[in-house]
Amino acid sequence: MLAPIMTDRNMTLLPPDEDIIEFLRSTDFDVRLQTLCRLTVWVKHDPQWFSKFVKKGDLFKQFERLLMNDRWEVQHQCIKFLHDALPTFGNYVKWCMTYLLPCIVTKLGSPKITIRRITNQMLIAYLKLQPDALNIVQKEIANFLLNDKNDVQLKDEALREIPNLMITECASQNWKILIRSLAEMMHTIPSKRHEKIVRLLAHFNGTEKLQKILSELPVEQYEICRKYEQMISEISETAKESLKNKEKISPSIDVELRFRFGIIPMLTSTMLSNETDPTSRIVALEQVREIMNGIKLEDSRKFATHLHSYLLTLGNVLDDLNFKVVALCLDVLRLTLEKVGPLLAPYIQV
Repeated sequence: MLAPIMTDRNMTLLPPDEDIIEFLRSTDFDVRLQTLCRLTVWVKHDPQWFSKFVKKGDLFKQFERLLMNDRWEVQHQCIKFLHDALPTFGNYVKWCMTYLLPCIVTKLGSPKITIRRITNQMLIAYLKLQPDALNIVQKEIANFLLNDKNDVQLKDEALREIPNLMITECASQNWKILIRSLAEMMHTIPSKRHEKIVRLLAHFNGTEKLQKILSELPVEQYEICRKYEQMISEISETAKESLKNKEKISPSIDVELRFRFGIIPMLTSTMLSNETDPTSRIVALEQVREIMNGIKLEDSRKFATHLHSYLLTLGNVLDDLNFKVVALCLDVLRLTLEKVGPLLAPYIQV
């Protein structure tokens, strides 16, 4: 029988590489998911894990399989693991990500918002770690968008997610590969779908680079883009005005207006994720308990759709070394099941 992964305050014990590979290769849903969860914990205990892992190629072949798994929970935990493990890949990070990027970028178009969100977070973390990887990321996105075999709805979802990747660290870089692929896409798809691409191009409006890149396009593509020049400008100006209005809102009010899992204030969620401050986590858990105690039926239904992400968050809290944090977290889990248990049936896959 394969040995389980064990962690404690002083040491981290893992089975041999071969056993880890077998766990991930397992056809049992729970074994795959639990192994990914344990590995996510492990990399936080041992930042040097990857340099010691001998079967790197076999490991990433399994990650590639898991990213294409039918169960979205497995996909989510695999991407979450890669997000957390990125800094531990060291000099191998480019090799690791280049191997998996063709699978990862397809998740920008996932019908599950939780998958799209974690994919965005993972790609942003990668670009912040290695801004010069932007061209590789652009190429894979372009390949995904221009591949006729890919579902139209997946592409449309991806188009809405791509602006999130335009982070400060990459602001001064050349987005020519993506812009050219968008222009080519406009030339090959029905005009009723052009608006989604126009909205994405609007993010580049006002820069000399955009005009230069468009002027270098083949005539047919350039003419299509010129047809939407005014629309691109109007969308861009509207977005800038919206941003200015948002900046006028007090930061504290803005944070309180945003929620995670449909009902938990963003500030509370951020405190739950604080791995270095037990006091902060305890305060957040008490706030969550108070919210759960007073949850109404309408909010319960809204919350139930986010339950997997919520449980993953609390799962990370259970790894805390502070006993009071763990005990309080278990009480919150008990209360959660008590309050929303009857509503879970539609979200459980048999």
